[in-house]
Amino acid sequence: MPTASADLREPDLWTTRALRPLTRPGLSVPTPSVGAMNHSDLPDDPHSSWAGVLCTALGLPVEHVRLLGRWLAGALDARGCDGSLHKTRRWAHRRGLDPGPVVEGLLALGAPCDCAALDVLARS
Repeated sequence: MPTASADLREPDLWTTRALRPLTRPGLSVPTPSVGAMNHSDLPDDPHSSWAGVLCTALGLPVEHVRLLGRWLAGALDARGCDGSLHKTRRWAHRRGLDPGPVVEGLLALGAPCDCAALDVLARS
């Protein structure tokens, strides 16, 4: 039977996976076709369950979540994804928002890069 001290030494795999980047140097990150997404794919109803999750996780009102999705769709269509959340950070900075909670929320929802963030924002 394992002792309590042995259990404490076990890594928390959920936490370590969330903190570890999902890409490796030299690995190309496929860019999804963002042209197929339209603005109506983003949640409209702030009372829908996914819109509520997004607003809570990102610390943003539903209108900001929609604006972020629209902006990311355009930015990714123009420049593609570089495997980071750089475009999301830039969006938050330009609006005078702290990008930390937005980035942390997207990472918690499984979006390690801008194209994955767009997929998360478009879920229904």
